[in-house]
Amino acid sequence: MQLDEHRQLWELTREKAGLPAEASATARLRVFTSSQPLNVDGQTLTSLLPVPFAETARVQVRAFTPGELAQLPDFSYALWDWATGHETCPLPGIGADATRCHDFATHMGPVNSNHFLPQAGRFYAHYHGLALARARECKATKDLLGAAAGRYGDYLRACETEALALEAVGHHYLQDAWSMGHMWQRWGSPEALGLPQRRG
Repeated sequence: MQLDEHRQLWELTREKAGLPAEASATARLRVFTSSQPLNVDGQTLTSLLPVPFAETARVQVRAFTPGELAQLPDFSYALWDWATGHETCPLPGIGADATRCHDFATHMGPVNSNHFLPQAGRFYAHYHGLALARARECKATKDLLGAAAGRYGDYLRACETEALALEAVGHHYLQDAWSMGHMWQRWGSPEALGLPQRRG
């Protein structure tokens, strides 16, 4: 069974919109991290949490495609949560470590009301607005570079990838707004403290 329906819908949309296959190329993001070890389920891993350049001890490379980020809201609370390697818990006051905090059945699922209308529409509009703003900045930069733009092709492609990444995350919420499983009225809350409490 394939579990990447959000990526598949993104790719189909890219094709229908006439974007070239290069828009789905694998991007490599260099992340400057500390040497601080990270313990996850008994394993010692290298942190993906970015640090100021003066504190950098390692460079981690994260590979992704914009389409893969269309799946991100099912595994991360937001784009910043993915960017920080899921190493923190954005749910205040629940006493969960980062690993438990990202478990869908116990923590992420109960607070995912933003995947349902009307919140899904607002989340899509937010990320779509960010993507359009970034795309305009990329175009303005290219125009300023003029004839020298070819020399800065890697930078301009990275800028375009950033705009597509923001749009892909937003696309998730647009897709969910039309998903049959998301058509029913959502119980719950986007805040852990707003969820129904068990009695007894």
